[in-house]
Amino acid sequence: REALHMATLAGAEAMGLGTVTGSLEIGKAADLVVLDTSAPHAVPIFDPLTHIVYSAGRADVRHVFVDGQWRVRDRALTVFDMTETLEEIRALVPAIKESIA
Repeated sequence: REALHMATLAGAEAMGLGTVTGSLEIGKAADLVVLDTSAPHAVPIFDPLTHIVYSAGRADVRHVFVDGQWRVRDRALTVFDMTETLEEIRALVPAIKESIA
């Protein structure tokens, strides 16, 4: 419980943002992660808080909301097209190689 608290409200308070974010309260900016708990490593869940800290990983993230905006939906980014972005980056490789040669 303490590790989760340190990663959320205590972290926000350490940055002077405890009145703005760090906990789910009316009027605060909220980021929310929805985890998929159907994988074998997630069974059984005796305590959801300890599961988040000790068992959950990035592969378990199903949805992400940042300040109320849906950013990851069913494990896919909603903000931009990752395939297109990677193609743009790969197109830059020859120029980068030339500049460092």
